[in-house]
Amino acid sequence: MQLPIIKTYNPTAKKEPFQFYVLNKGKNSGRPSYSPNPNCFVVSCQSSDHLQDCYTICFVLWKGRSFERFLCGSVIEFIRLKEFQSVLKQALGQLAERRDRLVKVSSLLKKLEESEQRIFQQLSLVKQMKVSLVTELFSNG
Repeated sequence: MQLPIIKTYNPTAKKEPFQFYVLNKGKNSGRPSYSPNPNCFVVSCQSSDHLQDCYTICFVLWKGRSFERFLCGSVIEFIRLKEFQSVLKQALGQLAERRDRLVKVSSLLKKLEESEQRIFQQLSLVKQMKVSLVTELFSNG
C-alpha cells in the first residue's frame, strides 16, 4: 500500500478531496478525525479506498497506543511528523496483505467504543440518581 502525503495542518491551505486529520499534540496524539484541529497533521490520500484504509490503520494504531512511545515534550506531549510517518509506513507495509483482518479489528474496536460510551452514560445516570436520593432525603425532612 502506498504511503499517503502527510503534512502539518495549515488552516489557510486549500482542502483536497481525500484528506483526513491526525491529532499531533496531547495524550490523544495519533487520533484520526475527518475535521481539522489546530494541532494536527493532514493526511492526503489518492482515492476514497486509500483514505478509508489509512484512516482505519491510524484509528487502530491510536487505539492500540502505538504512538505513545514516540511522544515527547515535558508539559504538552506531541509526536513529530517523521515519527508519525515512520509508524504509519511500517503499519501500511505489515497490513497490506491483511486488509480483511484490519477491517474486522476496526469494526470490533468501534463496537467496543460504543459499548464503553453506553457504560459511561449509565454510570453518569447512577451518580445522578445517588445525588437525587440524598437531596430528596434532606429536602423532605
